[in-house]
Amino acid sequence: ELLKFTSDFVQSIKNDDSDFIFDDNFDWRLSEIEHERLRVNKRIDEIQHRITSLRNELKELYYDMKECAYRLYAVFIHSGQATFGHYWIYIYDFEKNRWLKYNDSYVTKVVAI
Repeated sequence: ELLKFTSDFVQSIKNDDSDFIFDDNFDWRLSEIEHERLRVNKRIDEIQHRITSLRNELKELYYDMKECAYRLYAVFIHSGQATFGHYWIYIYDFEKNRWLKYNDSYVTKVVAI
């Protein structure tokens, strides 16, 4: 978009018969801006297509894993940065069929997930 805007703006200056001095290479430079715009747009389209392709590949890769049975029994969470922060954990109590949150010295029952 920026290259298109630049190309249109420069062309408008030329069309306005302004006092701006244009050298012999002006049209060539303008066409180079347009060429670069087309090249960049093509590359953006390629990247967007690749992203879509990778997302679809991920969906297909794990699609059949829905049949694998497992039980989630804990979720460990860190908030902060790599060198410092705060940790807490959710642990599932299979005997009482509930999740508990352990945060420092506090243990609370999870009401809603």
